[in-house]
Amino acid sequence: MPIFEPAFVAPEEVVGLDIQAEFFTFVYGTEVPNENYDPSGNPFFDDVNVNGVEDPGEFTADFRPILFNPDDWRSTDVSRYYRTASGGAVIIEEVDFESPEPRTFYGEELVPRNYLPRLNAFAFGRPNSAINLLTTFLPPEFFNGTHALNEDTRLGIFQAIATINLVMEQVFNAEAVIDIDGDGPFEAQIMLTDAHLFVLPIGDPFVLLLDGFEQLSERPAEESTNAGTQGE
Repeated sequence: MPIFEPAFVAPEEVVGLDIQAEFFTFVYGTEVPNENYDPSGNPFFDDVNVNGVEDPGEFTADFRPILFNPDDWRSTDVSRYYRTASGGAVIIEEVDFESPEPRTFYGEELVPRNYLPRLNAFAFGRPNSAINLLTTFLPPEFFNGTHALNEDTRLGIFQAIATINLVMEQVFNAEAVIDIDGDGPFEAQIMLTDAHLFVLPIGDPFVLLLDGFEQLSERPAEESTNAGTQGE
């Protein structure tokens, strides 16, 4: 066969490869509203007790609003940006927009929510991202807000290649010094944020992938089996 002619292989014909239909509902932030979006996959949560972890009952959201003008507490999505001092949701009809400070007509103070990223291994907001996800060999529940990508994440070779393909245009949780509301009331702090693999010093994702496979292949057979059973 000439080298320039592609060879096409139907996935269902590959021996040992199980194919099944998957349904992704964690697609948010699209220009056309996603009626099937599952809020349990929201990428952010309000850390009410400031303990750094998501506790039962804490509010989640599909985006993290910012205060556009630090001198005007109303210059944001008030219902998403604030909560009541007692920890409840903001009811727009009860907000006193004429007040110099954020509060309700009943005098209850409104305080900014403390949004942190949930453990959604990837946060994706465009329809073509879902198409990429279908090729990652990972089930939908991998993106349900309970998984983080770190040194302990186990991925097979095909999962790794597909994940890198996804990350080329996506973001994942990384630790950095972040001022989440710019000139707003919060101070800059070390926290999880969205970062692209090409952002230094992380480096070129394809080089990282190849280096990882090379290191794994150079280990003794027994060590490689124990360290990367899913990567064989």
